[in-house]
Amino acid sequence: MLQKGVFCLISLSIMFVGFNSAIAQNGEATYSGEWEGTLGIAPLTMEYSGTWQFEVDFNEGEVEGWFKGDGAGDITGTVSDGIIEASGEAAFGVVYWSGEFSSDGEEVSGTWEISEEASEFGEGDGTWSGSLGELEEESPEEKEREGLPQEDQTDVDETLERYPGSVALNHQSMRAPEGSMTKIDYATEDSLEDVVEWYKEELGEPTFEESSAGETKLGYRFDEPAGWVEIEISTNDYTTIEVEHVKTAN
Repeated sequence: MLQKGVFCLISLSIMFVGFNSAIAQNGEATYSGEWEGTLGIAPLTMEYSGTWQFEVDFNEGEVEGWFKGDGAGDITGTVSDGIIEASGEAAFGVVYWSGEFSSDGEEVSGTWEISEEASEFGEGDGTWSGSLGELEEESPEEKEREGLPQEDQTDVDETLERYPGSVALNHQSMRAPEGSMTKIDYATEDSLEDVVEWYKEELGEPTFEESSAGETKLGYRFDEPAGWVEIEISTNDYTTIEVEHVKTAN
């Protein structure tokens, strides 16, 4: 969880341990699931999560797939002697994945990590898990439409100017000797395009930008005051704006 201003390499290494030999030796298989974890400079870390899917062609020794959510990228590489090695492009750094399959080959799980040297946004780590089969996602028709609240749903301690006319839905904040972290979710009836344009006018060209269907992410790195901002803008029943602002001690 990138189409971006700055791309960074993501490497994936997964070891297959003790699963069905018929699957490992021939044919094709699709695996999918969820990932989650944290990213930042401790103790100022933020929670990240999303979904992933990859297809393995054991005959050709190839693997292709993707992950998305709070970070996104492609997964492309090879499978040989029970080991997958793949790479892709994403915005927040070099990510390393490792894990193993269940004895019957039906499930797979493991961990991922990002070194501080490989990311402008600090260290990251977490877990991922899944099973055989394509990712099942809720269709727009299955989602219950929710109305936009008319007023703030929480008290907020804003460190950046909010999008005009938006309402605050959620708020988190943390302070430590190393700095501070603020995360606020907003919502507006305005279009995704209008919101993206407004933030670019207010904050300038982003350090990185990622766009996909119905979603745009903007990332900014600042020297004075030191820190970074990530803004995730998505649209469904209305446009939501998730702003994460980290200030580090000089």
